[in-house]
Amino acid sequence: MLIVKLETSQSGARGNQLIYPALEIIPEGWAVVPPELEAEALEFLPWMTVETQGGAIVGIGDDTAARARAEAGNGTENGDAEGGGDAGEEK
Repeated sequence: MLIVKLETSQSGARGNQLIYPALEIIPEGWAVVPPELEAEALEFLPWMTVETQGGAIVGIGDDTAARARAEAGNGTENGDAEGGGDAGEEK
């Protein structure tokens, strides 16, 4: 099970966790990436956009703008060590 934080950090990175076995209760502010989107999500993380409906992820994409900003910053940014902050907006 892959879960991602719905809000991005200041860097645009999205907190994420691969969890096995699956959780019964998802932490507030996080959502499950549907199994059919997991492989694509893992390619984009930590700079991934999410489309939600009713709190469920229904689409994902590469957040190229956030990725470019991070790469321009220092070339080594890979997201926050604590799994993302709360300064961004849901995409």
